[in-house]
Amino acid sequence: MMLKKEIVVDFSIECILDDIEVLAQKLRSVSFAFVPREGNRAAHSVAKYVFKEGRSFSWDCIGPEFLFNLLAKDVNLSIRL
Repeated sequence: MMLKKEIVVDFSIECILDDIEVLAQKLRSVSFAFVPREGNRAAHSVAKYVFKEGRSFSWDCIGPEFLFNLLAKDVNLSIRL
């Protein structure tokens, strides 16, 4: 007998995942990869900053100053020589 597992997903996350699925279907080729927090400090820092501020956060061409060093570290960690 096979048991069905039910997964409970937060509604807001479900909407985001649905958007990702729709966008991915429009691309000719797409792949997703898990990147641990240590390998993507910039994304983690932005999420942490926005959560702490409790408001939406956006920028045009130049990102916030605190991101520049983190982006450089992320790039250096992801490049394999």
